[in-house]
Amino acid sequence: MSRRSNDLIKATFIHQTMDTTDERYANDQRWVDKNQPLFTKALLEFKEAIFNSTFKEYIEERIGSMYFVN
Repeated sequence: MSRRSNDLIKATFIHQTMDTTDERYANDQRWVDKNQPLFTKALLEFKEAIFNSTFKEYIEERIGSMYFVN
């Protein structure tokens, strides 16, 4: 989730800086500016839920302990 949203944000930024006169790119950038805080909040809440999950040990076995370190 984090990687995909970051890729979208980067692509939007690149498009907007390549052609600042293109209204579509400007609209895309406004959308990102408006919604990025929501994505960030949702991602942090998701990570917190995983960290506090009763299934944390099982998740750690499946994907490794590094997820909980970073």
